[in-house]
Amino acid sequence: MKKLTSMMIILLLVGCSKPTGEQALPLKSDEPIIVEPIEQVGYIEEFDEFDFTGEREATIDDRHFLIEDNPDNVVETLVYEYYYYNFNTSWDILKEISAKENEALQISATNSEELFNEGCYLREIVLHSFDTLSFEDLKDVDLMFFSHFEEAVEKYNLNMYSVVEVEYSMVHSIASLDRRPQFGDGKYERYYLCGKVNDEDSWQIFEIFLY
Repeated sequence: MKKLTSMMIILLLVGCSKPTGEQALPLKSDEPIIVEPIEQVGYIEEFDEFDFTGEREATIDDRHFLIEDNPDNVVETLVYEYYYYNFNTSWDILKEISAKENEALQISATNSEELFNEGCYLREIVLHSFDTLSFEDLKDVDLMFFSHFEEAVEKYNLNMYSVVEVEYSMVHSIASLDRRPQFGDGKYERYYLCGKVNDEDSWQIFEIFLY
């Protein structure tokens, strides 16, 4: 598994200058990082069989959306929806699938709408792959990520949780590029912490870690 990058940033899905709940990791030091292992309590890595019925490809005006790999379960579909509802400008639904406990994610949806109205958006989104990480996968990721993951689970008091890795490509609009986004056109990876506070809750996105 690839290692996570290490700078601390906050940015929009479209890469413009207003803040969101996405975060990357602080710069690594030369000192060894010791993280005590956490128990696999509440971590879900296997889900019931799932038939994906979402839209695989769509075009609206000059914007194009495509997935090359179907989501295999409910949390991978949740991540798919995060990108799809950004694409088709369903801002209210975007807020619903983003945990209200993470105010930055809620602000992100509001900012995305404002920026879209200014012509700042992604002209193309291609989702290449989804991967629901096993607990063993998490322990193999960069130790800083594991530490931030553990902190987020405790912060939001998650009863059930899972991490989805997504590989995607994006192409900015001209207005978006004019704002000199931190992440320009290209291929990237992100890690989504999906979870529930209570068993009866719907799955939501609680944190987004950048690669």
